[in-house]
Amino acid sequence: MSLDASVYAAELKSISRDVLQEKAAQLGWVMHAVHDIFAPEQFGVITGGELSDGDYWYGWRRNDPHAPSYFKALESRDVKQLESWAQQDFEKELGAAFTYFGEYTDDMTPETEQELIESEGTDYVEAMRSAKFEYLIELHANNDDFRILLAQLVHGLTGGIWIDHLGGKYGIAPDQVRMRTAPISDPGPIEWIIPGIRKKRWWELWK
Repeated sequence: MSLDASVYAAELKSISRDVLQEKAAQLGWVMHAVHDIFAPEQFGVITGGELSDGDYWYGWRRNDPHAPSYFKALESRDVKQLESWAQQDFEKELGAAFTYFGEYTDDMTPETEQELIESEGTDYVEAMRSAKFEYLIELHANNDDFRILLAQLVHGLTGGIWIDHLGGKYGIAPDQVRMRTAPISDPGPIEWIIPGIRKKRWWELWK
């Protein structure tokens, strides 16, 4: 089962990193984009600019008692400690995720479409049918809430539909959260914008 969440949208839109951070702050979260998590000597925080294919984010709730430790690790560029907290420390709730985007091709069969209409409604199917692009949030931590937060933030700026592939939650209208009643399937890797080129997922980078 996929640990990802996706936003399916009709258009590929420019998304300001600052706007994402501001929207997250309104919901009580702190988020920072970073670069070079696999090259500690080059690791650092990204400021400003637009969301890029392959951006990596750390995030935590503003009232997290461990927030000072997260800030300190970011300032000291201690990516190994941050990754250890995100993936292995269940007492901490540090979120971490990649964000990707690429072309999306609808492959629903008539049978699947009818099943989804009966289980989720026509608005769900129409949203998927109209989608041309996918924004993928690839979780890299134990914090499931962070995956859903990122999906909802991106969805708020692009429209379309967001889907949590693991938990089955989704939303179409702003601030909407529904639970799928149909079986959940892993959509597999997305098709990347540059034909013939697929970026590696984080676990492939070690090979």
